[in-house]
Formats: sequence, structure tokens, C-alpha cells
Amino acid sequence: MKKFVLPVLALCLLAALAGCAASPASSLSAPGGAASSASAGSSAPSGEVPGPTPEDPEEARLLGLAQEASGREMTCHLYLDMDRDGAAELLGVCLNPDTDLYEVWYCSSDGQTCALAEQDEESMESCFLEPLTLDGETHVAVNRGLGNNSNRFSILALQEGKVNCLVRWQPGMVTMTDAGDLLVKTFSLNAFYDTAVGGTIGLGETQSYLFYRDGTYGEYGAVELTEEEFNALQGAQDLMAGIEHALRFKKAERMECRYFLRANGILQVQCDLHASEGGVEYGFFTARCQDGAVDPASMGSFVGGQLESPLTSLEVVY
Repeated sequence: MKKFVLPVLALCLLAALAGCAASPASSLSAPGGAASSASAGSSAPSGEVPGPTPEDPEEARLLGLAQEASGREMTCHLYLDMDRDGAAELLGVCLNPDTDLYEVWYCSSDGQTCALAEQDEESMESCFLEPLTLDGETHVAVNRGLGNNSNRFSILALQEGKVNCLVRWQPGMVTMTDAGDLLVKTFSLNAFYDTAVGGTIGLGETQSYLFYRDGTYGEYGAVELTEEEFNALQGAQDLMAGIEHALRFKKAERMECRYFLRANGILQVQCDLHASEGGVEYGFFTARCQDGAVDPASMGSFVGGQLESPLTSLEVVY
């Protein structure tokens, strides 16, 4: 096996991320270790609109205290029990017009502490709050975007009554999948190779995965498998049959595949689809792999883009 490390491409963010609707409110309830939110993402500075008043009176009280302490309307917020003590706290996002930077404010469950928890390092167009439900505590990812050019994330945690920034200003955006994986994405112009321009075009996605262990976040690096190592996996041929079926309508003369396995049991298959005129479409599939067996039924859809590892400057585990 060999470690898979490619040059990091320019980071891009989908333009559709700008605006509150791009990050839906959590369906979880508070307190009880879950979250509620009228709006999980803030709009671009030019379209800043305060979120609606919460129906929960305690949530509304903490929101009011946070707005009073900051002197600004919160464009979005999360009301959730971060430390799992049975009482919900509030995190809110607002734009500081003097600095043109988004700020994240924290208000304790009793309302006695309302303080600035974090702010942008540079001016961004959007800011989103994403709850990350872990064993024993709930963290919050602060995802920011700047058009199609850049995206950055931080991760906040409430520990011993204090909000700590465990990850600061890393490339990408973080979400928690339905399976409980911490997925980090970046976006680049890497979806196609165009012979006319002599380079890659089209907005593509790159994915990696994070872990939280002993109070620290890290990234699962990707290990490239040889063709023989991949074929030795139980279920590998069924997975490839599923991939070929999913790509059956693609107009490709030939397909080149590479295989990457992470320590969290995520197997990703990079598929380069070569057209007769010389163009290439890039994309990948993701499936579960444990104890030498891949589960073809877990295969996700085709995602345009190219895989890279690592994506962040966090500790990498292979």
C-alpha cells in the first residue's frame, strides 16, 4: 500500500451555499443534548436578515441576551445542550459591520454569560452552524464560504463551562452524515479535463473524514490500494458491477479506477472517464469496508471531482 497524497488544488465553495436556506435548521429538539434553530446559516453581508423569533420562551430569552451583549441582531443561531447537562445553551451568528467579519456569540443556559466565542479571520460571504453529535457532548462546526473561491471551518465545544475552539480556520466545510461520520468537503474546478482549454474545469467536490479522540480532532488519511489488493476484498467485484451500472449512460471510451481506503472503514473509488476526443470526467464513489469485506449495498452516488488526502493541517491517521 502507499499513502495517497496529491497536490492540494484551489479551494472552491458552491455558490448555492450563500444564504440561510443552504443549511437547513436541525430537526432535533432542545435541551436534552440536541439542537433547535430557526436558521442554521447566515446570508451574505449584502443580504443580512435577522432570523425569526423562536417559539420556545427560554430560547427566545437567550437569543435576546446574546443580541443585547453583541449589540447586533443574530442572523442565525443554534439552541442546544452542548455539554449534555440537561440545559441548552445558545450560539448565534452576527455580522460586525465595522470589521465586515462574522462573529459567533455564546450565551450560557442560565443567561449569566454572554460572550464572543469566535470570529472570522477574513471577510466571508456566509456563515453556517452545524451541530456535531458525539459521545457525551455536542460540538458545533462553524462553516464559512466566500463565493466559489474559499471555504473554512472551525469547531467549537463547551467544556468545563467554557467555549473552546478545538479546530480553527481549516479548509473545507464539515457536516455529520446519517451514519455518524464527520465529513469534510472542499470544492475545486476539478470535475473535467477540457482539451480546448488544456486544463480542468467544472466545479467538483473533494471529500475526507475527521475523527475526535482524547479531546483532539484529526483526519483519516487515504491509503491507496493496488488493483490486486482491491480485488482481494470480499464484495469488490459486486461493487465494481454496481459502479459500471451507475455509469452506464456516461459516454466514455474507457475508465481508469483507483482505490483508497481510510481507517474509519470508508472505501472510495476514483473513476476517471476518458472520452474519445481526449476529455476526461472525474468522479468517485464511496462505500463501507470492514474486515476485508466491502458492502456493495452501501455504495453512494457518483460525486464529480477528484480525491485528495489530506485536506486539512490536522493530525492525519492512516
